[in-house]
Amino acid sequence: MLEVTDHVFEIVSGLALLGLCVAIYFQRLELIRVRTMIRCERVDRKELESDFAAVLSCSQTIGERIRSQGAKQHSILKKLDIIDQSRSTGEQQPYVQVHKLVEQGLGLEEIGEICNLARGEVELLSRFAAHRTAA
Repeated sequence: MLEVTDHVFEIVSGLALLGLCVAIYFQRLELIRVRTMIRCERVDRKELESDFAAVLSCSQTIGERIRSQGAKQHSILKKLDIIDQSRSTGEQQPYVQVHKLVEQGLGLEEIGEICNLARGEVELLSRFAAHRTAA
């Protein structure tokens, strides 16, 4: 009977070892699957980081463009106000209008656009207005 017990013990021990080997094998397969998932997650994370950086850069560019456009609109509104003021005062002599616009700090090209005059005419009228004021 002792021999049967020894054989049963050996069979049970062998089965236990075989079970442990199978469990270790399945754990190894699960570990490989988890490592593969982690690699995929890392690749996905890097892609997301790249996409986020692109979105951030784009939003900064859009912000800069909006600020620039706002400044341009402000400049245009200022010019429109000046034009409205000069028109509301009635038709003025060109040198008076040019002189007022020069005093307001507008450049010669801007004054030419507002008064519909060439740059040389604007220069001449601004000098004439300056001499007339000095006299």
